Amino acid sequence: PTPVDYDRRLVETLDGGVVALDVVRSSVHGAAKALDGSAAIVLLVSGLGGGSQGAYVQNMATTLAEQGFAVAVLNMRACAGTVLKTPRLFSAYRGSTDDVRVAVKYVRSVLVGGGSAGADAQVFVLGWSNGGTIVVNTLAEQATREGKGHHDTLTSITAAVALATPHDMVKSTAICEERFLSRWVYNRHVARNIVKQLDPYVDLYRRGPIARWSDDEPSVDIDVDLLLGATRIREIDEAITRRVFGYDSVDDYYRNASSFRRLEHVAAPLLLVSAADDPVSSRWAPFEEVRQNRQVLLAYTEHGGHLGWQDDVDVQRSRW
Repeated sequence: PTPVDYDRRLVETLDGGVVALDVVRSSVHGAAKALDGSAAIVLLVSGLGGGSQGAYVQNMATTLAEQGFAVAVLNMRACAGTVLKTPRLFSAYRGSTDDVRVAVKYVRSVLVGGGSAGADAQVFVLGWSNGGTIVVNTLAEQATREGKGHHDTLTSITAAVALATPHDMVKSTAICEERFLSRWVYNRHVARNIVKQLDPYVDLYRRGPIARWSDDEPSVDIDVDLLLGATRIREIDEAITRRVFGYDSVDDYYRNASSFRRLEHVAAPLLLVSAADDPVSSRWAPFEEVRQNRQVLLAYTEHGGHLGWQDDVDVQRSRW
């Protein structure tokens, strides 16, 4: 990956946790634009369990900075060395959309400086894979006002891009569990990476019931043994995600979090980029839902795999 120098800012979440905002200071091309409102801002959200050190994230950050954008990477809870201060992790929907709004508000009110400058700043958000799902769901909630932490212009996203999004999580999960390559290369690798990130904080889950995302639901126990032994993403979601975020089952969570269900609510410009040969998306994309919303554009490529689009000049520049 292209070396990038970041300035890390820890941003407190609504429940007392933290997410890490890595602001790009410089790359091999020199100093980057400051997040002060003088240049359009792009907030990057990586794939499941990833963060600012990922090759594809650094390559995108470098390219955007080279084009004159101010860039920051939002690292979700426990990802990329972010300290886990509360037992709540992240999901593809509930909780994570709140955290994106917290980050956008921090950019507008603290980094840009608030006031008219903060309100007028152009803040774009770009996400990959699970990060793409979070971005689409956040943009839909911007119109419906569902979720927590809305603050009018301070949490407003100007426009967004979602790359290689598993639009229907029920279908994409089935693919990841049934096909050999997806099961052993993607599913197992991502699951074990998340477990490794959570291992230092296991005591948070052994202390007894933890608070759910919904304020009016009782605390819930986490299956710590299943969590630590997980070799599939589904096992992590059974052990913690669906319990904390108030779902009766993992499949119920996957159905509810699927971003294609909210495309009709998107009221700001949204670009979706998906590949027909993506081994995670099951060769399905929400064509009909996109046709019903003039704010949404879908670029559907024949090749590209999962985050595998290559630079036509320098293949190494954009490798997965």
